[in-house]
Amino acid sequence: MPSFVLNLIKKYSMMVLAFTLARIFFYIFNKSQLVSATLIDFILGIWFDCITTAILFLPLMLMEIVPQKWRLKSWHQTASKLLYFIILTPSLLINIADIEYFKYTSTRSTFSTFKMLSYGSDFTNQLPSFLKDYWFLLCLLILILFAVNWLYNKWIKPPASTLKLSTQLVSVAILMICLLSVGRGWGLRPISPLHASQYTEDQNAPLVLNSAFTILKSAGKQVIDEKTFFDEKAIKSYFNPVKHYHSGAELNQPNVVILMLESFSVEYISGINGDSVSYTPFLDSLIGEGLVFINAFANGKKSIDAVPSVISSIPKLMPEEFITSSYATNQIESIPQTL
Repeated sequence: MPSFVLNLIKKYSMMVLAFTLARIFFYIFNKSQLVSATLIDFILGIWFDCITTAILFLPLMLMEIVPQKWRLKSWHQTASKLLYFIILTPSLLINIADIEYFKYTSTRSTFSTFKMLSYGSDFTNQLPSFLKDYWFLLCLLILILFAVNWLYNKWIKPPASTLKLSTQLVSVAILMICLLSVGRGWGLRPISPLHASQYTEDQNAPLVLNSAFTILKSAGKQVIDEKTFFDEKAIKSYFNPVKHYHSGAELNQPNVVILMLESFSVEYISGINGDSVSYTPFLDSLIGEGLVFINAFANGKKSIDAVPSVISSIPKLMPEEFITSSYATNQIESIPQTL
C-alpha cells in the first residue's frame, strides 16, 4: 500500500476516534435522557462518525491529488496537518458543545443554531459566562485535540519514496470513490439524520447522530421564522387549547387502528357518499357501525406529508417536507404516545 494512502487511513481513523470519544462523554453527561441506550447505539454511532468523517475528509483528499514531488515537501506536510486540524477542531467543538446544549433541546444541533446565535449580540455578551460555566467542556476539547495531535505526530510519517503518476492517480481515485460511497450511502436517497431513528429507538437517535453531520445535512434548508402576533395573555382571551377533563371513564385498553388511504377521497367510499358501487367494502362495513365524520380534507399535497399530519397533527407548513427538514429529529407528541 502506498505510504500516503496509509497516512490518509490513519488520519481518517483518528478523526473517527475523536468523534467516538466525544460521544462517550455525551452519553456520560446525559445518561438520564438516554436510559435505554445499548452497545448497538454506540456501534451505530461509529458508523455515523465514519459517514461524517468521509464528508469532512474531501478537502484533505483534494490536497493529496497534487503530484508526489509536492507531497514529499515539508511545507506540504505542514499544510496538510494544519488543514486536518482546521477541519477537526470546529467539528469536534460542535459535538462537545452539544453535551450541554442537548439538555435544553433534546436534539442535536442543526444549521439553524448558527442562525439563532447570529441574532443581536446575545451570544457575544454571554460568551464569557459560557466559558466560566462550561470550562470543563473546553478542557475536554483541548484534551481530545492534544491526544489526536500526539497520535498524529507518532503515526503520520512523510512518504519515503516516489511513485508513478499512474499509481498515485489510481490510489486517489479509489479513495475518493470509497469516501463518496460512505459519505452518501448506497440507497436511493443520501444518508440523512432521519435514518438514525430507523435503527434505534427515537429517544436514542441523538446518541447515534454526530452534531457535525446534522449541521452539514441541514445547511441550506429552509427554517421557520418565529411569528409573534399576540402576547400570551391576549391569545388566551381568544382561544385556549389547554383543556382539563375530570371523567373517571377508562379506555379498557382497546385496540386503536388508524387507516391511511393513499390518493383516496370520499367519492370512492360508498359508506359516506351513498353510491351503490362500493370500492371499499370492509371500510364501508366499519362505517356502518362507528362514528363517522363525513367532511374529509387533504392533509398534504404529497404522500410524505401524510404521516406527520395524521399521527402528530403537523400539517404542511413549510416549503420543505417536515420529514426531510432540519426539524425531523425534534421531540414531538403523537397519537401513539398520547394513547
